Amino acid sequence: MIYFCAVNDISIGSKFYNSVELPSKNNDKIRWGITELSSNTFIKVNKDDLIFFYFKGNIIGIGKVMKTEVDKDLSEKLWGINKHKLNGDIYWSNIIYFSAYNSISFPFDKIIEIGNYSENFLIRRIIGLNKTGEQRIIKDFGNEANFIEDILKNYSNQNS
Repeated sequence: MIYFCAVNDISIGSKFYNSVELPSKNNDKIRWGITELSSNTFIKVNKDDLIFFYFKGNIIGIGKVMKTEVDKDLSEKLWGINKHKLNGDIYWSNIIYFSAYNSISFPFDKIIEIGNYSENFLIRRIIGLNKTGEQRIIKDFGNEANFIEDILKNYSNQNS
């Protein structure tokens, strides 16, 4: 299954850079936290699923899920506390560990086309690819693995 996860900041020193980009370059633990606000989606994520990281109109990376866990203490240590204006203190305690990560630059417009989403479609938290998108990938590429191979071949960043 493919999921999309929004990222707010990818600059050097950001949570994303320190948790995903830098560890992937240093062969260290690659992990990303999902807030409790997205627990209903998080519990559906399984080993070998793929997380497409979304930032400002592009998919900037693909991570292959190794395992998931819920750990509020580790979350606070890694990412601090989010002071949410409506929900108070929330944590990124739904943690996804990755066995692989690839830095890419893939236009999100292509995802909109694949899933037949409206042109205004955005990723705000974490969401699974719709059935239309899943069927389109099978029709156009034969299977999900071929789709990923095509993306990595054509959209990988040279510095990853």
